[in-house]
Amino acid sequence: MRQAVRRAVLPLLCVLALCIGLFPGRAGAASGTIYFTAVNDTILPLSASSMPMVSGGALYVPYTMFDPNSTGISLGVSCSYSHSGNTLTIYNLRQMLVYDLDAGNARNQHTGYVYSAHAVTRNGVVYVPVSFTCDFFGLRWSNTITAYGNLIRITNSAAVLDDADFIDAGSPWMASRLQEYLQSQNVPDPGPSPEPQPSTGPGGDDDPAGGQVRLSFLCATGEGWEDILELLDQYGVHALFFLPADLLAQQGDLTRRTVGSGHSVGLLLRGQDPEDALKQWEEGRALLARVARAQTFMAAGADGLADALTAEGALFWSGGIDAVPAEDTGAATLAANTFRAISRRDGDIPVTMDDSAVSAQALATLLRQLRAEGYTFALTVETDF
Repeated sequence: MRQAVRRAVLPLLCVLALCIGLFPGRAGAASGTIYFTAVNDTILPLSASSMPMVSGGALYVPYTMFDPNSTGISLGVSCSYSHSGNTLTIYNLRQMLVYDLDAGNARNQHTGYVYSAHAVTRNGVVYVPVSFTCDFFGLRWSNTITAYGNLIRITNSAAVLDDADFIDAGSPWMASRLQEYLQSQNVPDPGPSPEPQPSTGPGGDDDPAGGQVRLSFLCATGEGWEDILELLDQYGVHALFFLPADLLAQQGDLTRRTVGSGHSVGLLLRGQDPEDALKQWEEGRALLARVARAQTFMAAGADGLADALTAEGALFWSGGIDAVPAEDTGAATLAANTFRAISRRDGDIPVTMDDSAVSAQALATLLRQLRAEGYTFALTVETDF
């Protein structure tokens, strides 16, 4: 049945994806996370001028994603923007939500209740918080990390494909549209990695420099989590964060910010007991779906848990360079030791840190040194396991 549905919808995705070429992005330098958007089973145009964004830890999308006059797809709501009142109204026969951009709030027009949620304007486009707006009208949304960027999808009961099949069917066109988008933004195609040139690394050996670093963080406490996010944003670097279920439950805003900023998220499993780890994995996946509308199969934990988790479909992280500080390790020492370990490798270089304050302080030095030495960064996703 699933294959039949996919065959039925795939030609539609092909036509719609080809239409994206009619809406080239605005010329300029591309920066930050690439967000694809979709409504039900339709991929929308990829444009720099209307790219979703994160503000105050919440993910915002152009209000036009909800507007059938803009997308050609009905989610059961309509939209009206008043220039004179600087208000955006999203409504259907049962509910009416008014975003007042001057007051910085949202109002349920039928009950008079005022919410702290607010719309923002960027590049002349009004953006609304996707989670709050979807919850208000009973719509579903998801933020899925793909090989081509994040996919923000809003659906109602008319959607045919689930997210996995939708991404599977639309991947060829996402790849094509991403290449066209990057060209329109004057971003060169990275192409194959150049051959590394010999250089003398900090350790004194003639080691090749300029490899590709993949950062991951074991967030056991949340202590330096926000500081690490700030540093990664500053350098335009994306990383893989492993979060335990209890931290997901406590830090919903930071979890949403992490996912919304384009980072990958896996689950950090505590302890040594495989049966308990499986329970943590299931609980964590359910929490991540509820808190951030994201899904993951990635996990990290004690080596003894790998077989049990892998048998249940988990992708278990091997870690690469261990850059988790010992109890008496200072930030300067951690940065120097980690940089030395990286400089002795080439190609793809996975590095695992934790979310301690020491790691956050060391990261500032490490990012600066790696950039100065010509290293690049790559995001680890599920297909890399």
